Amino acid sequence: HRLPGPWYRCVVALPASVHFTALVLLAPTLPALALAPVGVRQFFVAGVYAVAAGCLPLNLGRVPWPRWEEVHVYVPGPVDEAEASAMPRRMGRAPPPRWASDPERCTTVRIVQITDPHIGPLVPVERLREVCDGAVRHCPDLVALTGDFLTAEAHDEPHALQDALQPLAALRGRVVACLGNHDKECPELVARQLRAVGVILLVDQGLLIDTPAGPVHVVGLDYLSTVFAEEDCMAEMRRVFNRFPVDPTAVAEVVLLHNPGAFRGVPQDRGSVVLSGHTHGGQVGLLSWGINWTLLRPLGIIDHGVFQCGRNLCVVNRALGTRSLLGSFMLRVGVPPEHSVLHVHTHRR
Repeated sequence: HRLPGPWYRCVVALPASVHFTALVLLAPTLPALALAPVGVRQFFVAGVYAVAAGCLPLNLGRVPWPRWEEVHVYVPGPVDEAEASAMPRRMGRAPPPRWASDPERCTTVRIVQITDPHIGPLVPVERLREVCDGAVRHCPDLVALTGDFLTAEAHDEPHALQDALQPLAALRGRVVACLGNHDKECPELVARQLRAVGVILLVDQGLLIDTPAGPVHVVGLDYLSTVFAEEDCMAEMRRVFNRFPVDPTAVAEVVLLHNPGAFRGVPQDRGSVVLSGHTHGGQVGLLSWGINWTLLRPLGIIDHGVFQCGRNLCVVNRALGTRSLLGSFMLRVGVPPEHSVLHVHTHRR
Protein backbone atom coordinates (compact mmCIF):
# COMPACT_ATOMS: atom_id res chain seq x y z
CA HIS A 1 0.00 0.00 0.00
CA ARG A 2 1.07 3.56 -0.63
CA LEU A 3 -0.54 4.70 2.62
CA PRO A 4 1.88 6.64 4.87
CA GLY A 5 4.03 4.23 6.86
CA PRO A 6 4.74 3.93 10.60
CA TRP A 7 7.19 6.82 10.52
CA TYR A 8 4.47 9.17 9.28
CA ARG A 9 2.02 7.97 11.92
CA CYS A 10 4.53 8.32 14.76
CA VAL A 11 6.21 11.56 13.70
CA VAL A 12 3.36 13.47 12.03
CA ALA A 13 -0.18 12.08 12.32
CA LEU A 14 -0.36 11.00 15.96
CA PRO A 15 1.46 14.01 17.49
CA ALA A 16 -0.64 16.34 15.32
CA SER A 17 -3.83 14.59 16.48
CA VAL A 18 -2.82 14.93 20.14
CA HIS A 19 -1.99 18.62 19.63
CA PHE A 20 -5.25 19.36 17.79
CA THR A 21 -7.34 17.49 20.37
CA ALA A 22 -5.66 19.31 23.25
CA LEU A 23 -6.34 22.68 21.58
CA VAL A 24 -10.02 21.81 21.17
CA LEU A 25 -10.28 20.72 24.82
CA LEU A 26 -8.48 23.86 25.97
CA ALA A 27 -10.59 26.30 23.93
CA PRO A 28 -13.50 26.64 26.43
CA THR A 29 -11.06 27.36 29.27
CA LEU A 30 -9.01 30.07 27.55
CA PRO A 31 -10.74 33.06 29.23
CA ALA A 32 -10.16 31.56 32.69
CA LEU A 33 -6.61 30.50 31.84
CA ALA A 34 -5.76 34.05 30.81
CA LEU A 35 -6.48 35.18 34.39
CA ALA A 36 -4.72 32.27 36.11
CA PRO A 37 -1.17 32.44 37.49
CA VAL A 38 1.51 31.25 35.11
CA GLY A 39 2.30 28.14 37.15
CA VAL A 40 -1.37 27.07 37.26
CA ARG A 41 -1.73 27.75 33.57
CA GLN A 42 1.28 25.61 32.67
CA PHE A 43 0.17 22.76 34.91
CA PHE A 44 -3.35 22.79 33.46
CA VAL A 45 -2.18 22.88 29.84
CA ALA A 46 0.27 20.05 30.47
CA GLY A 47 -2.53 18.04 32.05
CA VAL A 48 -4.82 18.51 29.05
CA TYR A 49 -2.06 17.41 26.67
CA ALA A 50 -1.50 14.34 28.87
CA VAL A 51 -5.23 13.52 28.64
CA ALA A 52 -5.14 13.87 24.84
CA ALA A 53 -2.06 11.65 24.58
CA GLY A 54 -3.71 9.12 26.89
CA CYS A 55 -6.55 8.79 24.38
CA LEU A 56 -4.28 7.34 21.70
CA PRO A 57 -4.69 3.68 22.78
CA LEU A 58 -8.49 4.10 22.67
CA ASN A 59 -8.33 5.47 19.12
CA LEU A 60 -5.85 2.86 17.94
CA GLY A 61 -7.92 -0.04 19.25
CA ARG A 62 -5.35 -0.94 21.89
CA VAL A 63 -7.55 -0.92 24.99
CA PRO A 64 -9.40 -3.86 26.56
CA TRP A 65 -12.85 -2.68 25.50
CA PRO A 66 -15.47 -5.40 24.75
CA ARG A 67 -14.69 -6.32 21.19
CA TRP A 68 -18.22 -7.20 20.14
CA GLU A 69 -21.40 -5.94 21.74
CA GLU A 70 -24.92 -7.35 21.39
CA VAL A 71 -27.69 -4.82 20.70
CA HIS A 72 -31.40 -5.77 20.62
CA VAL A 73 -34.13 -3.59 19.14
CA TYR A 74 -37.85 -4.29 18.78
CA VAL A 75 -39.69 -2.68 15.89
CA PRO A 76 -42.86 -1.13 17.37
CA GLY A 77 -46.36 -1.81 16.10
CA PRO A 78 -48.80 0.90 15.01
CA VAL A 79 -48.38 4.12 17.01
CA ASP A 80 -51.40 6.32 17.67
CA GLU A 81 -51.29 10.09 17.24
CA ALA A 82 -50.92 10.69 20.96
CA GLU A 83 -47.71 8.64 21.03
CA ALA A 84 -46.29 9.83 17.72
CA SER A 85 -43.58 12.47 17.89
CA ALA A 86 -42.24 14.76 15.19
CA MET A 87 -38.81 14.62 16.82
CA PRO A 88 -36.73 11.53 17.66
CA ARG A 89 -36.65 10.48 21.29
CA ARG A 90 -33.95 8.42 22.94
CA MET A 91 -34.98 4.89 23.86
CA GLY A 92 -34.15 3.82 27.40
CA ARG A 93 -33.93 0.33 28.78
CA ALA A 94 -37.30 -1.42 28.64
CA PRO A 95 -38.45 -5.05 28.85
CA PRO A 96 -38.99 -6.78 25.50
CA PRO A 97 -42.59 -6.93 24.26
CA ARG A 98 -44.39 -10.18 24.97
CA TRP A 99 -44.47 -11.21 21.32
CA ALA A 100 -40.65 -11.18 21.19
CA SER A 101 -40.43 -14.39 23.22
CA ASP A 102 -42.77 -16.29 20.88
CA PRO A 103 -40.89 -17.74 17.87
CA GLU A 104 -44.22 -18.10 16.08
CA ARG A 105 -44.77 -14.34 16.23
CA CYS A 106 -41.24 -12.92 16.13
CA THR A 107 -38.64 -12.78 13.37
CA THR A 108 -35.06 -11.81 14.21
CA VAL A 109 -32.60 -10.39 11.68
CA ARG A 110 -28.96 -10.23 12.79
CA ILE A 111 -27.00 -7.31 11.34
CA VAL A 112 -23.38 -6.22 11.67
CA GLN A 113 -22.93 -2.52 10.98
CA ILE A 114 -19.52 -1.03 10.15
CA THR A 115 -19.42 2.73 9.88
CA ASP A 116 -16.93 5.59 9.62
CA PRO A 117 -13.71 3.55 9.43
CA HIS A 118 -11.85 6.53 7.94
CA ILE A 119 -8.97 4.36 6.68
CA GLY A 120 -5.75 6.25 7.31
CA PRO A 121 -3.27 6.94 10.12
CA LEU A 122 -5.63 6.00 12.97
CA VAL A 123 -7.38 3.06 11.27
CA PRO A 124 -4.99 1.23 8.93
CA VAL A 125 -6.12 -1.39 6.45
CA GLU A 126 -5.19 -4.21 8.83
CA ARG A 127 -7.44 -2.96 11.60
CA LEU A 128 -10.52 -2.70 9.38
CA ARG A 129 -9.78 -6.13 7.92
CA GLU A 130 -9.69 -7.53 11.46
CA VAL A 131 -13.15 -6.08 12.12
CA CYS A 132 -14.45 -7.55 8.86
CA ASP A 133 -13.03 -10.96 9.83
CA GLY A 134 -14.93 -10.68 13.10
CA ALA A 135 -18.11 -9.78 11.26
CA VAL A 136 -17.87 -12.89 9.09
CA ARG A 137 -17.25 -15.08 12.14
CA HIS A 138 -20.55 -13.88 13.64
CA CYS A 139 -22.43 -15.17 10.55
CA PRO A 140 -24.88 -12.24 10.34
CA ASP A 141 -27.91 -12.20 8.07
CA LEU A 142 -26.80 -8.81 6.72
CA VAL A 143 -23.76 -6.54 6.87
CA ALA A 144 -24.38 -2.80 6.56
CA LEU A 145 -21.60 -0.34 5.71
CA THR A 146 -22.81 3.20 6.39
CA GLY A 147 -20.18 5.45 4.89
CA ASP A 148 -17.08 7.57 5.47
CA PHE A 149 -14.63 4.92 4.35
CA LEU A 150 -11.43 6.87 3.64
CA THR A 151 -9.34 9.79 4.79
CA ALA A 152 -7.41 12.05 2.43
CA GLU A 153 -4.27 9.97 3.04
CA ALA A 154 -5.98 6.99 1.38
CA HIS A 155 -7.22 8.80 -1.72
CA ASP A 156 -4.08 7.89 -3.67
CA GLU A 157 -4.24 4.22 -2.71
CA PRO A 158 -6.50 2.47 -5.26
CA HIS A 159 -6.95 -0.78 -3.30
CA ALA A 160 -6.88 0.11 0.42
CA LEU A 161 -10.63 -0.15 1.01
CA GLN A 162 -10.95 -3.18 -1.24
CA ASP A 163 -8.21 -5.04 0.66
CA ALA A 164 -9.66 -4.09 4.05
CA LEU A 165 -13.16 -5.33 3.12
CA GLN A 166 -11.94 -8.52 1.39
CA PRO A 167 -13.20 -10.87 4.16
CA LEU A 168 -16.76 -9.68 3.47
CA ALA A 169 -16.60 -11.33 0.04
CA ALA A 170 -17.59 -14.51 1.92
CA LEU A 171 -21.01 -12.92 2.48
CA ARG A 172 -21.45 -11.73 -1.10
CA GLY A 173 -25.03 -10.69 -1.81
CA ARG A 174 -25.70 -9.80 1.83
CA VAL A 175 -23.36 -6.80 2.23
CA VAL A 176 -24.92 -3.40 1.52
CA ALA A 177 -23.54 0.13 1.73
CA CYS A 178 -24.43 3.80 1.50
CA LEU A 179 -22.20 6.87 1.14
CA GLY A 180 -21.13 9.33 3.83
CA ASN A 181 -20.10 12.95 3.58
CA HIS A 182 -16.37 12.21 3.24
CA ASP A 183 -17.10 9.74 0.45
CA LYS A 184 -18.18 12.72 -1.65
CA GLU A 185 -14.48 13.61 -1.88
CA CYS A 186 -13.80 10.54 -4.05
CA PRO A 187 -17.11 8.82 -4.88
CA GLU A 188 -15.84 6.86 -7.89
CA LEU A 189 -12.86 5.48 -5.96
CA VAL A 190 -15.10 4.34 -3.09
CA ALA A 191 -17.78 2.86 -5.36
CA ARG A 192 -15.26 0.91 -7.46
CA GLN A 193 -13.60 -0.67 -4.42
CA LEU A 194 -16.91 -1.56 -2.79
CA ARG A 195 -18.15 -3.31 -5.91
CA ALA A 196 -14.83 -5.15 -6.31
CA VAL A 197 -15.61 -7.18 -3.17
CA GLY A 198 -19.28 -7.69 -4.00
CA VAL A 199 -20.71 -4.92 -1.80
CA ILE A 200 -24.09 -3.65 -3.01
CA LEU A 201 -23.89 0.15 -3.03
CA LEU A 202 -27.30 1.81 -2.73
CA VAL A 203 -27.48 5.52 -3.55
CA ASP A 204 -31.12 6.60 -3.27
CA GLN A 205 -32.08 3.05 -4.20
CA GLY A 206 -34.02 0.16 -2.67
CA LEU A 207 -33.57 -3.58 -2.99
CA LEU A 208 -35.10 -6.76 -1.58
CA ILE A 209 -32.29 -8.99 -0.33
CA ASP A 210 -32.62 -12.66 0.52
CA THR A 211 -31.09 -13.49 3.91
CA PRO A 212 -31.14 -16.60 6.13
CA ALA A 213 -33.80 -14.83 8.26
CA GLY A 214 -35.99 -14.08 5.23
CA PRO A 215 -36.22 -11.28 2.67
CA VAL A 216 -35.11 -7.87 3.96
CA HIS A 217 -36.02 -4.65 2.18
CA VAL A 218 -33.01 -2.29 2.19
CA VAL A 219 -33.18 1.38 1.20
CA GLY A 220 -29.86 3.22 0.91
CA LEU A 221 -29.88 7.02 0.94
CA ASP A 222 -27.23 9.32 -0.46
CA TYR A 223 -25.55 11.57 2.09
CA LEU A 224 -27.93 14.30 3.21
CA SER A 225 -26.86 17.36 5.18
CA THR A 226 -29.48 18.97 7.40
CA VAL A 227 -27.34 21.97 8.35
CA PHE A 228 -28.30 24.55 5.72
CA ALA A 229 -31.11 22.97 3.68
CA GLU A 230 -33.18 20.82 5.99
CA GLU A 231 -36.45 21.20 4.08
CA ASP A 232 -34.76 20.26 0.79
CA CYS A 233 -33.27 17.24 2.54
CA MET A 234 -36.67 16.11 3.83
CA ALA A 235 -38.26 16.61 0.41
CA GLU A 236 -35.57 14.49 -1.27
CA MET A 237 -36.09 11.72 1.28
CA ARG A 238 -39.84 11.73 0.62
CA ARG A 239 -39.18 11.33 -3.10
CA VAL A 240 -36.91 8.33 -2.50
CA PHE A 241 -39.36 6.60 -0.15
CA ASN A 242 -42.23 7.23 -2.56
CA ARG A 243 -40.21 5.38 -5.23
CA PHE A 244 -39.49 2.49 -2.87
CA PRO A 245 -42.55 1.72 -0.73
CA VAL A 246 -42.52 -0.89 2.02
CA ASP A 247 -42.35 -4.39 0.57
CA PRO A 248 -45.09 -6.54 2.17
CA THR A 249 -43.07 -9.71 1.58
CA ALA A 250 -40.10 -8.49 3.65
CA VAL A 251 -39.57 -9.62 7.24
CA ALA A 252 -37.93 -6.25 8.02
CA GLU A 253 -36.98 -2.96 6.40
CA VAL A 254 -33.51 -1.51 6.90
CA VAL A 255 -32.63 2.05 5.88
CA LEU A 256 -28.99 3.07 5.44
CA LEU A 257 -28.67 6.75 6.40
CA HIS A 258 -25.21 8.05 7.22
CA ASN A 259 -26.40 11.21 8.98
CA PRO A 260 -28.81 10.50 11.88
CA GLY A 261 -29.80 14.17 11.85
CA ALA A 262 -32.05 13.30 8.89
CA PHE A 263 -33.79 10.44 10.72
CA ARG A 264 -37.07 12.28 11.15
CA GLY A 265 -37.36 12.49 7.36
CA VAL A 266 -38.21 8.76 7.23
CA PRO A 267 -42.04 8.42 7.00
CA GLN A 268 -43.15 7.59 10.50
CA ASP A 269 -45.46 4.70 9.60
CA ARG A 270 -42.89 2.55 7.74
CA GLY A 271 -41.62 0.56 10.72
CA SER A 272 -38.03 0.87 9.48
CA VAL A 273 -34.78 0.27 11.32
CA VAL A 274 -32.46 3.10 10.29
CA LEU A 275 -28.71 2.51 10.61
CA SER A 276 -26.53 5.60 11.01
CA GLY A 277 -23.06 6.73 12.06
CA HIS A 278 -21.48 10.12 11.32
CA THR A 279 -21.31 11.44 14.92
CA HIS A 280 -18.57 9.02 16.10
CA GLY A 281 -20.66 8.37 19.21
CA GLY A 282 -20.36 11.99 20.30
CA GLN A 283 -16.54 12.04 19.96
CA VAL A 284 -15.94 13.48 23.45
CA GLY A 285 -17.68 12.01 26.47
CA LEU A 286 -17.55 9.87 29.58
CA LEU A 287 -18.64 6.49 28.19
CA SER A 288 -15.29 4.87 28.91
CA TRP A 289 -15.91 5.52 32.62
CA GLY A 290 -19.46 4.14 32.59
CA ILE A 291 -21.27 7.48 32.39
CA ASN A 292 -23.62 7.82 29.42
CA TRP A 293 -22.83 11.44 28.51
CA THR A 294 -21.21 13.06 25.48
CA LEU A 295 -20.45 16.60 24.43
CA LEU A 296 -23.12 16.48 21.71
CA ARG A 297 -25.97 15.56 24.03
CA PRO A 298 -26.53 19.00 25.64
CA LEU A 299 -26.63 20.44 22.12
CA GLY A 300 -29.58 18.24 21.20
CA ILE A 301 -27.57 16.35 18.58
CA ILE A 302 -28.13 12.61 18.17
CA ASP A 303 -24.89 11.01 19.36
CA HIS A 304 -25.24 7.24 19.79
CA GLY A 305 -27.73 4.60 20.84
CA VAL A 306 -31.32 3.87 19.79
CA PHE A 307 -33.92 6.52 18.96
CA GLN A 308 -37.59 6.28 17.99
CA CYS A 309 -39.72 8.48 15.77
CA GLY A 310 -43.18 7.10 15.01
CA ARG A 311 -42.79 3.40 14.20
CA ASN A 312 -39.18 3.86 13.09
CA LEU A 313 -36.06 3.14 15.09
CA CYS A 314 -32.67 4.73 14.45
CA VAL A 315 -29.59 2.84 15.66
CA VAL A 316 -26.59 5.18 15.80
CA ASN A 317 -23.34 3.26 15.91
CA ARG A 318 -20.35 4.83 17.73
CA ALA A 319 -18.28 3.97 14.64
CA LEU A 320 -14.74 2.72 14.20
CA GLY A 321 -12.59 5.68 13.20
CA THR A 322 -12.60 9.43 13.50
CA ARG A 323 -12.01 12.48 11.39
CA SER A 324 -13.72 15.77 12.12
CA LEU A 325 -13.34 19.47 12.83
CA LEU A 326 -12.06 21.14 9.67
CA GLY A 327 -10.72 17.83 8.34
CA SER A 328 -8.21 17.40 11.15
CA PHE A 329 -7.97 14.35 13.36
CA MET A 330 -9.90 14.99 16.54
CA LEU A 331 -9.21 12.00 18.80
CA ARG A 332 -11.96 10.20 20.62
CA VAL A 333 -11.96 11.26 24.24
CA GLY A 334 -13.86 8.84 26.47
CA VAL A 335 -15.97 7.50 23.60
CA PRO A 336 -14.78 4.04 22.49
CA PRO A 337 -15.29 2.65 19.00
CA GLU A 338 -18.07 0.13 18.48
CA HIS A 339 -18.17 -3.37 17.03
CA SER A 340 -21.61 -4.86 17.54
CA VAL A 341 -24.15 -7.39 16.35
CA LEU A 342 -27.60 -5.83 16.06
CA HIS A 343 -30.59 -8.12 16.63
CA VAL A 344 -33.66 -6.64 14.92
CA HIS A 345 -36.83 -8.23 16.28
CA THR A 346 -39.99 -7.73 14.23
CA HIS A 347 -43.57 -8.88 14.75
CA ARG A 348 -44.22 -11.56 12.15
CA ARG A 349 -46.87 -10.45 9.67
